[in-house]
Amino acid sequence: MDARGRVVAERWDLGSIADAFARAALDPMHWTDAMEVAASATASAGAVLMPVSGRLPGLPHSASLGGLLEDYFAGGWATRDLRERGRDLLWAQGAFSDLDVCTVEEIAKAPYYNDFLGQHDLRWFAGVSVACGEDLWCLCIQRSIEQGPFTPGELADLARQAPQLGSAGTIARSLGHARVEASVDALDAAGAPAVIFDRFGSVLHLNARAEALLGDDLRISGRRLVSTDRAATIALERALQALLWRPGAAALGRPVRLPRRSGRRPIMAYPLRLPRLREDPLSPAAAAMILRDLDRRPRAREEDLAAAFGLTRREAALAVHLGSGLPLGDFAERHGLSLATARVHLRATFAKTDTHRQGDLVALIARLPT
Repeated sequence: MDARGRVVAERWDLGSIADAFARAALDPMHWTDAMEVAASATASAGAVLMPVSGRLPGLPHSASLGGLLEDYFAGGWATRDLRERGRDLLWAQGAFSDLDVCTVEEIAKAPYYNDFLGQHDLRWFAGVSVACGEDLWCLCIQRSIEQGPFTPGELADLARQAPQLGSAGTIARSLGHARVEASVDALDAAGAPAVIFDRFGSVLHLNARAEALLGDDLRISGRRLVSTDRAATIALERALQALLWRPGAAALGRPVRLPRRSGRRPIMAYPLRLPRLREDPLSPAAAAMILRDLDRRPRAREEDLAAAFGLTRREAALAVHLGSGLPLGDFAERHGLSLATARVHLRATFAKTDTHRQGDLVALIARLPT
């Protein structure tokens, strides 16, 4: 140990940090464990993984820093973080400390160090680059006032770990993209028009069903989901920000009404936090909006109805037709049937589905996946 009682860098177990990052890259549930390892391996007060841009609550951190992070966001310190000055150093040299971006005199006087960090008995810091492609994250290792600043030698050792941490981050990011695609595919298969957003509130992805709802009344502009109604756009942004900034809040937000012109019914947007994606800090996705077109009636697939109720092909086609709210006469005309023959098929369809009128059939089909 040195004069301050710190474990010198030569005795740090830095390899354990890379191993912990590799485990977390494959299973996001281990990111908190990785922060505990980073703190323990460097004999520090704690560690947190945060993006250089677009910081949100809910970042992976060691247990010792829970109160610090709560104060960081609730107290507005996230927008007054003097360590932001070191982002270029992360790219250039892989690691930096407070003394690379602030003078000793500034640290002694700055509210960030005294009113914020000092309240948690912390002061010193080393930031290690975790580059995930173009998205840059920082492993922030915190030291107490008593432990003192990181030395140049310690920073050099940490910087040498940056490429390995970046490799783990890139893997995590790639797997995060795969999880987003799987979630979108699942929502598409469930018949749900869905828009996926990143941590900045920008549109990251939308499925084909959501894309079909875009037009003059609802569009994507500058990667933002925008309604023709200004008040609705503001409500959308507020709902999205509530999801992103309040990780402890309900996973499903209040729906937002998106008006449409020409007498059409509105689209309803349901803000949704995707839990498995939100638990993965390096995932590109942070939230979703499920859209519901109130003008669209559920339309089940004929083969699903035939399999579920033992309908013939003609009866299944009739059930889909009636389930869409269309009259029996239209079906007869479209299929070259007399109205009497169509009624025969109708009675058989009612009998097999245990319904008695068109309204019952519509309600039954509405409960089926589309």
